[in-house]
Amino acid sequence: MAVALMEIGQIGVLVETVKGTAVSPAAVDAGIRVWDIGLEEQIEVHERNTVEAEFSQPHAIPGMRSYQLTFRSEVVGGTSAGSRPPMWQLLRACGLSEAIIVPTSVTYSEVANENSQVTVTIDVYRRVGATVKRYRLTGAMGNVRAVCLSDGVPYFEFTFLGVYNEPADVADLLTAPPYVMAGPPPVVSATITLMSQTLRCVGYEFDLGNKVELREDVNQASGYLHAVVVDRLPTLAVTPEEELAATVEWLSKKTTPTVGEFIGSIGSVAGNIFRIRAPAAQVMAAGFGTRGTRGVRPLNLTCRKLANAGGDAMTLRFT
Repeated sequence: MAVALMEIGQIGVLVETVKGTAVSPAAVDAGIRVWDIGLEEQIEVHERNTVEAEFSQPHAIPGMRSYQLTFRSEVVGGTSAGSRPPMWQLLRACGLSEAIIVPTSVTYSEVANENSQVTVTIDVYRRVGATVKRYRLTGAMGNVRAVCLSDGVPYFEFTFLGVYNEPADVADLLTAPPYVMAGPPPVVSATITLMSQTLRCVGYEFDLGNKVELREDVNQASGYLHAVVVDRLPTLAVTPEEELAATVEWLSKKTTPTVGEFIGSIGSVAGNIFRIRAPAAQVMAAGFGTRGTRGVRPLNLTCRKLANAGGDAMTLRFT
């Protein structure tokens, strides 16, 4: 029997033309370096608890079925400023729009209207001996976290919900995916500011805060049509050193209340500079802690809308 090597595998992602209708990712759609892949089937099984002449029960009936997929990928940009990062289709499927300005930047912003959201087919490939086994999610959407800390590789953490498809043995079509050879930028020489205050910290964490649900459809074999983002609350976490009240007092920003711009930018090489901007970040918690023997202030921020029209609480940008 063949051995499944869990450290050999790939993920292929492709935006669907029709939401919930499978498309087939090719090599060009698999150039995403990922790790910590977690795939969980969510298949309902309904017992038939009939009263019979003895205790044995008839077989159960399967019901609605879906997958939850989690993994991490590097925060790495494209080959040049204005070129897409490898995970661009994943970001789109987190309910974000994409604006490309060549040769300057690629920016991802919020969308709320379901008609503006896109779904993806995600193929998870695992090598079993000389063969590739494929697990497929269709109609998938998800959430993303960005962890940019100086004690490790900056990464995105994705969680996707999608429609279940039966696993299949397939030809190895992804032998030469176009990985970006440049690594992610280190979290040093960074620019991290909040309300015009430069923060002395080890980095930041961002959570897009999507709530994702699957649309039920009894006409489908899985019982579902496709996923949809139904709500969102972006948040940030950063832990700067304690400052004098004359410099800044974060509790006062909470009690006022005050909103102001957060910028978290890492990298210095064109195409591989990553920035999160929240123009109206609000301090929701300002705790007390230590880093070594030094006092620090763990801050929890919520990204609020800047204008009445909304949709401007945050942007992710590669330059």
